[in-house]
Amino acid sequence: MAPREHALVPGLPGVRLAAVREERLSVDECLDSVRCPSFGGMVVFVGSVRDHDAGAAVDALEYEAHPDAGFYLLAVAEEVAGRFPGCALAVTHRVGFLAIGELAVVAAAAAPHRQEAFEAARSLIDTLKQRVPIWKLEHRAGGSQVWVGCEDDQQEGDDHRQGSDHRQWNDYQEGDHRQWSDHRAVGDGGRHGVG
Repeated sequence: MAPREHALVPGLPGVRLAAVREERLSVDECLDSVRCPSFGGMVVFVGSVRDHDAGAAVDALEYEAHPDAGFYLLAVAEEVAGRFPGCALAVTHRVGFLAIGELAVVAAAAAPHRQEAFEAARSLIDTLKQRVPIWKLEHRAGGSQVWVGCEDDQQEGDDHRQGSDHRQWNDYQEGDHRQWSDHRAVGDGGRHGVG
């Protein structure tokens, strides 16, 4: 089973924290993870549960993750760190039931200058949303439930993992890491990622 938490030695560039958790998230934890005297720019992205989506009132969200989501989150963070080698990165994502206003994801980047920090933070959250297998169930006003990002595969309330999308997990050639693949048309816009 994949670890749900990953932390590296503080004070060095690279991935400092990558975690999928059921517990409440902390902005300060991510900022403290990337803080370093040689970094002048720190950027944080915070995603929280909002009270509406696509014109519908939302009462709460429920995030479900693949058992290996922690590995994929770490792999994404390491990939982004490779593109921004002078940056430090931290990212945490929540799973389980979340009320309106609760934090769903926190991503932080620090670098010697603000430009790299902004670009790394943006790349981290965008890549996470596209590639980490975490799904979002909206609990809407009136009691209905909708899996966000899977609307073309199901009717309201259907299980997001059923239907005709032919998703599967493929082992990488190296190690225990796996890669998400969707055997539909290319360019589905990361519809199976986090929201």
